[in-house]
Amino acid sequence: MSLRKLTTNLFRVPDVQNCVLRCFSLHKLSEEQLMLQQMCRDFAETELKPIAAQLDKEHRFPAEQIKKMGELGLLGITVSDEYGGAGQDMLSLAVAVEELARACGGTGTIVSVHNCLYVGLLDRCGTPEQKEKFLRPFTSGTLGCFALSEPEQQKNSFDEEGGIQHHCSSMQHPFLHITFVLCLQYDRN
Repeated sequence: MSLRKLTTNLFRVPDVQNCVLRCFSLHKLSEEQLMLQQMCRDFAETELKPIAAQLDKEHRFPAEQIKKMGELGLLGITVSDEYGGAGQDMLSLAVAVEELARACGGTGTIVSVHNCLYVGLLDRCGTPEQKEKFLRPFTSGTLGCFALSEPEQQKNSFDEEGGIQHHCSSMQHPFLHITFVLCLQYDRN
């Protein structure tokens, strides 16, 4: 069975190919995306590549580079411009993360997690009051993070008081975090 037929049956979309192509083209980047790609490539080559190995070896966080990326608008790529973001699509985010990760995988991951699981989530689901207070400051250089917890986790996933410890991204550096908690009960038998 072809991917198109499988996708069409699964999601019951009459013409998946045309639906995707209307959103963005996977074959050709727009002029704006090409400019973003070049900006990220230049930044990665000059700011990240020279220090990437040292960051990994010393387990250091690229705080100075994160601040510069905020000034470039890379910490709110998909956030609406109403709240300080660039208002771009997910393909633009993927292009930016790809270029950053070519030079420093850890920094690419930080930008991806921040854009998808913190500012992106607030932009899509937050109230106007939450967006003003918790989103706007995080599009220009302050990082947010997310935490994940599930019931019945192993002891090493939690600190001694039972709080979330090891499943937090960027936990030493953000001002705020969003926590995802799975609260389903299930029968282990």
